[in-house]
Amino acid sequence: MNENKKCDSINEEILESNYDNSIYYLQVGEGDVAIRCWEDFKEYGFMSGGQDYKKYGRKMEIFKIGDIVLAYLSGHGYVGVGIVEAKSIPVSEFQYKNKLLSSYPLKNKNVCVVSGDLQDAEFAIQVKWIKALDRDQAIENKTDTFRSFAMIAALDNQKQTLMYLEKQFAVNFEDLFKKI
Repeated sequence: MNENKKCDSINEEILESNYDNSIYYLQVGEGDVAIRCWEDFKEYGFMSGGQDYKKYGRKMEIFKIGDIVLAYLSGHGYVGVGIVEAKSIPVSEFQYKNKLLSSYPLKNKNVCVVSGDLQDAEFAIQVKWIKALDRDQAIENKTDTFRSFAMIAALDNQKQTLMYLEKQFAVNFEDLFKKI
């Protein structure tokens, strides 16, 4: 089968299987701000963005329950595949196993700190990790796969990238959508 035809059929099957949900690239965003930590995201089932609601925090509202997130850690690669289980809320209100996230021994407690009003807060989505890798096991981004400096990007039309990540993570996105 022609590689492009194979890509087209995989992408069409994914989209037809659950047209209400999408597959997203989501930057872990550790960066210079020292707020976020992949190990905390992985351990406590969430991802966050924010510190400036208009620029970053409101972007977390795009996620719907059942969306697939592909966590990307700059300088390393893709580190996780997960399913969104709850919509965006301030991290200061986020609970893991019925306890506030701030009550756990986070590697970076700054993620829970709100300096000022909620416009400056981090906003979290709850994620059920299907595959979550240590940073030193990250899946490198090949030259012909999707690349972005954006915080969030829809991958529904990134056929090559989706096929590559299905193979590397040993998952099937269509099957993940069926589990929703």
